[in-house]
Amino acid sequence: MTRWLSGRLQTSDRAESVRHSRDAFRYFLRWLARAHPEVDAMTQLERRHVEGFMAHLHEHINARTGRPLTARSRYTYLSPLLQFFRETSQWGWSDVPGRPLLGRSDMPKLPSALPRFIPRAELDRLMDAVEELQDPHQRATLLLPRWSGARRGRSHG
Repeated sequence: MTRWLSGRLQTSDRAESVRHSRDAFRYFLRWLARAHPEVDAMTQLERRHVEGFMAHLHEHINARTGRPLTARSRYTYLSPLLQFFRETSQWGWSDVPGRPLLGRSDMPKLPSALPRFIPRAELDRLMDAVEELQDPHQRATLLLPRWSGARRGRSHG
């Protein structure tokens, strides 16, 4: 896993993304050491081990919130493992399982974000304030997204 992480740092991956992957691997390996102490090499990993980890994530209570892990948190833990198993099996690494142990269908379903909108009364007040602006560039900057339907975080390319 260390070798894979080092390789990720040589790509376009951000250091923060690699750190999140490292943390997910640590969490998985700690769980594996407790749940399956007989596994002492990556080549011994089987699908049943990963299924046990997925069940653990589903049942685990977040100590900070007292609630089960969210789908987003479970996804954050599983996503680096999915990528690791897929890539290392494609590359033919001999010290890891020879096949992916996770698939896309194993990933938690993330809730769709609903578009947020400005209620009509607030939008009318905002547009009145925009019309009062003296600087035409400021006015245009605020009117453009209003009339183009632009949304934060959405790519139209």
